[in-house]
Order: sequence, then C-alpha cells, then structure tokens
Amino acid sequence: MDTRCICCTFVCLFASATICPAVGPYVITDVGDLGGGESRAYAVNAAGEVVGRSRAIVESHYVWRAFLYSGGALLDLGTLGGDESSAWDVNDAGEVVGWASNPSGPARAFLYSGGTMEEVDPGFGGWTGVAYGINDSSQVVGVAARKYTLLQYDHAFRWTDANEDGVVDAGEVLELLALNGQTTSTSYARDVNEAGQVVGYSRAGLHDHAFFFHDANGDGVVDPGELVDLGTFGGNASLAYGINDAGQVVGGAQTAASRTHAFVWTDANGNWALDAGEMADLGTLGGDSSEARAISQSGQVVGYAQNADAAVRAFVYAGGKMLDLNELIHSEAGWTLQEAWDVNQSGQIVGIGKNPGNMTHGFVLTPAAGGDANLDGCVDGLDYNLWSLHYLEQQVPPWSEGGCEYGNFNADEVVDGLDYNVWSLNYRLGCEGAAVHEPALAVLLVAGLGPVLRRRANR
Repeated sequence: MDTRCICCTFVCLFASATICPAVGPYVITDVGDLGGGESRAYAVNAAGEVVGRSRAIVESHYVWRAFLYSGGALLDLGTLGGDESSAWDVNDAGEVVGWASNPSGPARAFLYSGGTMEEVDPGFGGWTGVAYGINDSSQVVGVAARKYTLLQYDHAFRWTDANEDGVVDAGEVLELLALNGQTTSTSYARDVNEAGQVVGYSRAGLHDHAFFFHDANGDGVVDPGELVDLGTFGGNASLAYGINDAGQVVGGAQTAASRTHAFVWTDANGNWALDAGEMADLGTLGGDSSEARAISQSGQVVGYAQNADAAVRAFVYAGGKMLDLNELIHSEAGWTLQEAWDVNQSGQIVGIGKNPGNMTHGFVLTPAAGGDANLDGCVDGLDYNLWSLHYLEQQVPPWSEGGCEYGNFNADEVVDGLDYNVWSLNYRLGCEGAAVHEPALAVLLVAGLGPVLRRRANR
C-alpha cells in the first residue's frame, strides 16, 4: 500500500486542494559488498529483493560474484564451477538469472532457483551465454553463441520451460535472429514481460536497432511482422532494455546529432507495429545524452542521463518529467547516484552510485512514508522535531521537491498543522526493529491542537 497517497487522502479532509507527489522523496539503502569493496545493483522484484554483482575475495584474488540482497543480507550465489558470475534479473518467486563461469572459464547463462544454480543451455553449440531477463512465469531470455563451423555469432533466445522440469528440452527454445534475418549477424534479448513479449537489440543494416517481439499467433515461431524494428530518432542505432506488462518498451536511441536519448515506445493503437508518434524522446537532465533501463507497471521509467555539467546521474521519469534522483534523497546523504537500473511496482529503485565513502556500491531507493523528515525510514520524534522547528514557515518546497527536510509533508508551500496530521497518521511507521525517538517534550507544546489545525492563510 502506498503510504504517501494515504497521507494525501487524509490531508484532503483538511484542505481544499492537494495532490499526492508522483515520485520521491526516497530513503536510501546501501546493499554493501561481498568483501571486495564494490557492488552493482541491477534488478529488484516486488518483495524488494535485489540482484547484481559484487567484488569478492576468493583465494586472495578479486572476482565478481552474483548476489541476492534480501532482508538486509547479501548472499553470494556462487558460480557454475568457475571463478566469476553476475546476476541480471530476479522474478517475484526469487528466481535469479545471469551468467557464471564454468570450470573451462567461459561465461554461461544460469538460472538460480531453490538455492541451486543450473546452466541454461539453449543448444546453439557455442561457448558463451548470458541470461538477462526472467518473468514471473519463469520464461528466460538472453543471448548465446551460435556455432557455425569455426565461427560463432551471438543470438537472442527465449526459453519456456513447458514441462517445468528445470531443463532445456527440445522445442522449448525460441531463437530470435537479427532484424536483417542473417544468421551471421548478432541479436540480444534483454527483457521479457508476462505475455512473453521480448525486447532487445540486433543488427539492422550496419548498426544495432532496438527490437520488439510479439508472438501474435502463439505458435512459438518468429513469423513475418512479429519482430518489430523500433528505429531511431534520426540517428544510426538504438537499444531496448526493458518492457512492462502493458507492452511499453524503454531504451536509448540516437538522434540525428548522434546523441543517445532515452525513449519509451507505447503501441497506442495496439497493432504491434511502430507508428508515427509512438516513440517518445524523454530528453536529458540538461546534457547531451540519456538512456532508459527499466519501466514499472505504472509507467515510471528509470535510467541515467547527463546533466548540464556532463556528469552522469540516475533519473526517474514520471508525470512527464525527468528528475535527477540525487535531488530526491536527503541533502546530507553523501551519495552520488549515477545509474538507475530497475524499478518495481512499489516504486523502489535500484542502481549504482558512489556512497559516502566514495565506494561504488549498489543502492536501493524506497519511497519515504509521509512524515519521515530525515529520510531514515522511520517516522518518529526526530521528524516531529524538524516539523516544529520550521512550523509556520512559508515558501517552503513541496514534499516531493525537498520539503520533507523542513517538515513540509504535503504538496503546498507552508509548514503547518496539515503536515503535523501527516506525521501523526504515520507515527512509528517503518520503525520495526529500530529505536524510536519520541518527540522532545518542550516542542510538543507547538502542536497544540495539531490534528485539527487548519492551514493559516497569508495575512
């Protein structure tokens, strides 16, 4: 349940007009690392479980290891007998996909389920493979090398475990050739939704283009018209990385000036084809380029973009605006959020940034509950004290634009009794297992009849 909207509903009883902020602010959590000083978070499921990769020290050597972050703990998922691995996606059942090295060294696609990592071999005969996406029906998509005599070419695949035996059987793998139809060209599948629709990128002419695959007749074969070239913004190349269950696709596409811009494609007329006006350019944060990595079921888009100083920053796109996530966390958090990689239906965002110790670590952003002024995840007396400190201040930023730190918990520009009502409604929310700070006794007098205070008009 979205506590932010509960707050706004409650406040509406006392004010003539207010809105629930579209995004932010957020409480930030560092996922840590496996002892090697670096980590990267790539995906998050509905339960808030996070996967990615982390540096670890194994037999005095630094290696990358796939991890699952759950309940505040980081679990090393191991390998397929080699040294390294990386996790790329996790579904709501906690099944994880990615790549892992085997005893011979090459990376192979894997599925981690029930505490066991197993290889996903689509049977293309090559040496390498990566599983990039998995849906809640356990369909897996990725890329594997197709061997032709002495040469190998990466080909996209979708595996549907029809008999649910956890093994790739005959007839269960759909191979997606490049948009140009040539077996000697490359293709990569990056995500799959619940309908089994697949997105990725493959060679189209001299450059890679984003593609969308929809098995319209359900025959498990790529028929004419089912593999759609999403084109560009006038440039040469494009890449697709994410798709939601509504079939909205996100990625990056080059402009005529050869700058990559984040895009979202919405099949407005439902014909499963690219029509004029359906591919939206999401812009940047003031710089030259951007790229979208994921889209939630509600249409929130996350990725990374350059700002006016050409620095790469993580963004969320919602309500028709691209917002720098660094401006939606506490001003003293000490983080620089560089890339956002995934967002779940609760609005949790994961990605990569520099933590207060200047280490590259994966992060989790969780939408803050109304009343959490210091963004520590617990609505308690410390937040009340901040509210009382700024009581009756005006021209304060709204909640979603930094006003939380002033105790302004709604969408207006005044710190008043309406904000107290928000705090009192959510008091002790998120404080399970944490020390709850009670409001300072002296400042309790500021509240008076806080729950029934009405907004004071400017005089």
